[in-house]
Amino acid sequence: MHTYISALAFAGACAGATLAQGTPATVDIYLDIVHSVEGIETFDRTKFINMHSSQSEGEWDSPEMMEQFLNGWDVYLGREVGTPRVYVDQVKEDPNRPGYPSIEHLEELGYEHRSKYSKKKDIHAYEERNDLIASTHIHPYYPDGTKTNMGWAFANADATGTYLAHYFRNFFGDADGVHGEPAPIYFEVINEPVYELIIAPGDKAKTNQEEIFEYHNIVADKVRDLNPDILIGGFTQASPDHEYDNFDQWHDNWELFMDKSGDRMDFFSIHLYDKGWDRGNQYLRKGSNVEAILDMIEHASHDKLGVAKPFLISEYGAYDAAYAEDPFTPERDWINLKAFSSMMLNFMDRPNLILKSVPFMIMKANWWNHESGQPYAYRLLREEDGEWVYTELAKFYEFWTDVNGTRVRTHSSDPDIQSDAYVQGNTVYLILNNLEFESRRVALNFIDADKAKVNSVTVKQLHAPDGKPALDVDMLNALPSEVEISAEAAMIVECEFDRPLNMSQRLDQKKYYADKYLQPINEAPLDFQFSDIEIGHAGEATLRIGLGREHNLSLQPEIEVNGKRLEQASSDVSGDDQLRRKTFFGVIEVPVPYNFLKEDNTVTLSFPDQSGHVSSLALEVLNLNSNQ
Repeated sequence: MHTYISALAFAGACAGATLAQGTPATVDIYLDIVHSVEGIETFDRTKFINMHSSQSEGEWDSPEMMEQFLNGWDVYLGREVGTPRVYVDQVKEDPNRPGYPSIEHLEELGYEHRSKYSKKKDIHAYEERNDLIASTHIHPYYPDGTKTNMGWAFANADATGTYLAHYFRNFFGDADGVHGEPAPIYFEVINEPVYELIIAPGDKAKTNQEEIFEYHNIVADKVRDLNPDILIGGFTQASPDHEYDNFDQWHDNWELFMDKSGDRMDFFSIHLYDKGWDRGNQYLRKGSNVEAILDMIEHASHDKLGVAKPFLISEYGAYDAAYAEDPFTPERDWINLKAFSSMMLNFMDRPNLILKSVPFMIMKANWWNHESGQPYAYRLLREEDGEWVYTELAKFYEFWTDVNGTRVRTHSSDPDIQSDAYVQGNTVYLILNNLEFESRRVALNFIDADKAKVNSVTVKQLHAPDGKPALDVDMLNALPSEVEISAEAAMIVECEFDRPLNMSQRLDQKKYYADKYLQPINEAPLDFQFSDIEIGHAGEATLRIGLGREHNLSLQPEIEVNGKRLEQASSDVSGDDQLRRKTFFGVIEVPVPYNFLKEDNTVTLSFPDQSGHVSSLALEVLNLNSNQ
């Protein structure tokens, strides 16, 4: 890949694998080079291997199952929305302030809640696994007249903020000799408000984004006054499509939110789903679309607020409303499983910006009441012959059980083959994910294993050979030079060597944003400036171009960096071709020769046709340094 990196391929016989048709992609794994992103170089399971639950969740089936799931599979927690609702329906109204909660009664309820928790000593051991995200449903919190079970409604956002501020203050932590549940680390002000209050308000009057974002500000200020340590964010958008209506959705939502509320938010929260109707995933996020959504928010945040604020991906996966009427099938779970690992690899490329990402499934969802009579579709446990058993979604956690360690550099020749790798002692975990709809052969090039010998190789593949999820495990006695990965499947190649590997070099990655974003494409070339770029003696760089364009328009601009032409961008983008979407919205990645870079740089983009936008432009620079 680069002349400065050792190209010594690890010698070893190929363990046989049935070959898929077509030219193989190639993944290079540089076992001697640590890959650090803004100072983060390890796989943090608390960020990525999470369950939408908490240790005090009432639907754990048994202590044994809880232990096996959390400690056995090394899973972390969590997110919950229900507990604040339980108590908002119990708290009395302040007799002296109509529409406000009784603070005295909240304090009493908080003491009772902490006392109950203190007696559940069997779950206290799991507290370290629970960096909790707290959020609220829309009702009855949003002040639109919806009454609590006590017969009163919040008067305004200040009243809601008062309830939540005292809830966080009184229901958590140790006080009065009582051990309470640790306080949430993160608070999302409200869950998916634009969808429920504007797009699909039901029998409620529509509101508008201005009012929703002002609600965020008031609630955030009230909560922060009494709980200065909690990190607060929003606006927890459901399935953003920045590019819709010529980027009007962006202007109406994220741009307005940053302008009105950005300085009050510690993070931005968002939900990302592969979405479909009529039992089909028409709109796939995984791949370039996820990258474009996040890059645009990052770039705008950097431009408006001076920093790319971090993300909470508090729900992600796949969603199809038609499945709510169906009984359980393994095939339905596969739609989520194939979204989980692919999106998570997108998130893992941003370890400095992802505070936490939570694949969406809940425990039993016994509260669900659908007119079809069918149980909730997206859950970890289901009932079979009177017993609670895992759904197929549990395979996500089983698949990722062992991955840990220090990240090393990988490079895939094909944007549809995602790759990442980690070294833990003498064990390498190579992760591959296939975004294509057919199986692919992948040539593996393990570089510079420092003469270490292979003790064993385990290959795990999470795939659906007959439409139903399967987790296959194969044991090999040598490093494979090539593997076959099934359609939309994920694979972990675990290689145990006879001694720890010597990671003597490191690539330190930093992402720079251009001086402007969301630029219309017309006849004139577009010039962008990148300033104060740190460059060293060697390294690599990639230009990330976010594009929103009609499907018949080019995704291959002519590119100059400081007056020097780059090779034309590939026509192949990560993920599907997006033809089921109204327009293309994704990121194309173009390698930049390291010696083209200066401290201050001009990037020029010229398109052969007009219309559409460059939604974001970022330059990733990786500087090579010694790791000794």
